[in-house]
Amino acid sequence: MEERRGISDTWILNLESTASLLIALGGLGGALVGLGCLPGGPVWRWAEACFFPLQLPVFYFGFGYRYQRQWHVRSGRQWLRAMGYQAVYTLVPLVFVTLLTLLANGWMGAEPTLAPASFLRATLVDPVIPVGFFLVVLVMYALTPTLASGRQAAGVLAAAIALKALAVAGPALPAVSYAAWPYVAQGFCGSWVWFVAGMALAWQPEARTRRLFSLSPAACTMGWLILGVGLLACGAPASVREAVLTAAGLGWLAVLFGGRFADGDQVGFYRLVGGYTKAIWLLHPVFMRGLFHVLALAGVTAAGPGAVLFVPAHVFGGLAVVYVLPVGVLWAMNHVGKLGFLVNPDRYLAPHRGTVPYNTRVA
Repeated sequence: MEERRGISDTWILNLESTASLLIALGGLGGALVGLGCLPGGPVWRWAEACFFPLQLPVFYFGFGYRYQRQWHVRSGRQWLRAMGYQAVYTLVPLVFVTLLTLLANGWMGAEPTLAPASFLRATLVDPVIPVGFFLVVLVMYALTPTLASGRQAAGVLAAAIALKALAVAGPALPAVSYAAWPYVAQGFCGSWVWFVAGMALAWQPEARTRRLFSLSPAACTMGWLILGVGLLACGAPASVREAVLTAAGLGWLAVLFGGRFADGDQVGFYRLVGGYTKAIWLLHPVFMRGLFHVLALAGVTAAGPGAVLFVPAHVFGGLAVVYVLPVGVLWAMNHVGKLGFLVNPDRYLAPHRGTVPYNTRVA
């Protein structure tokens, strides 16, 4: 048995923190381009098509990686223990952000608003942005045992790749009616492969992982950028482009962050923001919409009396509500009872029992 204790989780946690910040940047950038506050030039179109779509798969990859390292789920009893923990970890922020979004919709005159039927639908059927991830990843936890052998790992990965191929080809196959599938089914088919890829990386021997982390970050970065430009220039279908760039991009980001943080070294930036990036990811959409609504009510529009303030108010105000306000709100929640549990339940949960720090495998 080979026990992998040398590689720290710092690298994957820092990668997830970075993805949170970039998801917020992509959301704000897209909104500002749509409002005409920023130009939507070639660089933005490339980032919107190639770079920002890579960020959410980072979480499937990271959650799968840490699931494999931190849990043994190979029996019914272990499954029940793991699912109890994961249900709290995923459903608490899902319910909290859904409630907050529906309440905000009522204030802004948008749909859906807070009512029993719309709440259930927004929680379990058609989740609000951005918490649909938690519903999909909970299903992944429920259906995926931790890896224990090479044959099992190969089989699970092959199944995940097959479902991804279905997700890529499904929209072009009328007989499949893929667009009519439930949100969770589409999310599972399209993203399970990234969850399993994270598990596979955690399961393999440390020496092999370190060989991956030792690759040249500069060469990998250049290769991924060239691939993205090439796929966009040749007009590859969006689903194919997303699949190829995400597969290559997760490897690139693993090299970039694993090579720097695999041994547990930390830098001041991530030490400072690491505990707040989840709030930025989850709360920025509703805060940003709230700001835009207030500015519209105040007459700060492109053609109204506040036109001179339109661009600076949306740009600088947007940066404040996307990055600063969620940090302040979570800080206050952490200091008022244990309300921070609603965003970061894992911070308040007791360490899960019956697990080991890192999974093991037969060499």
